[in-house]
Amino acid sequence: MNLLQDIITYVRRIIKSPSNAVISDNLIIDYINRFWILDIDARIQLFDLKTKYQFQTIPGVDKYNMPLYSTQTEPGSQTIGMYPVYQGFIPPVYINGIQVPFQTQKNQFFNIWPNVVQNLGVIGQGNGTAGPYSLQVPLLPGNQPPNPPLDGILRGHIDIAGIIATGLNVDPPVTDDAGAASAIASVPVTSVDAAVFITSIDATGANVVVSDSGWF
Repeated sequence: MNLLQDIITYVRRIIKSPSNAVISDNLIIDYINRFWILDIDARIQLFDLKTKYQFQTIPGVDKYNMPLYSTQTEPGSQTIGMYPVYQGFIPPVYINGIQVPFQTQKNQFFNIWPNVVQNLGVIGQGNGTAGPYSLQVPLLPGNQPPNPPLDGILRGHIDIAGIIATGLNVDPPVTDDAGAASAIASVPVTSVDAAVFITSIDATGANVVVSDSGWF
């Protein structure tokens, strides 16, 4: 018995489309996959469809994406894109074994834990010479930039839409040096949540702003 083929047949009977002329098997397979992954666990609240998600946090990193399924190829070379492994979360939530409040609204979270922004003064002044330049950020321990993640500085973040856009199923999205330029360019600006901004004024008086993107 071919269960997938039987499901395709049942779907064709429901939509009254017996052949590929109106809708292809590949498209039906894609619909079936989406329904199973995205809808079944929400409509049928079975314990077997739930599992525990746990992960290790990293110093200096305050935002994390949920893991993605890798791209799947079904019969007929139908490619099914990456889907989030987890479709929803319910309490309880534990950090280091201690239960903490589970919140889904940013305003409620920041009412308890304010998003503090620290502004630094001028740390450098141009002298008309060509770069590159080395700047010492006073916030860092020992006044020396350590390896990322930076001690005392939260890095930027690329949300899950940005990861899908890069085609790199890894978080944080990193790549080798050879492909870094093209990969970084493919991340939509709207998917980047920068955390560090360096502002300056060039020789013409125009503002220059450089921000981090979460890549390292």
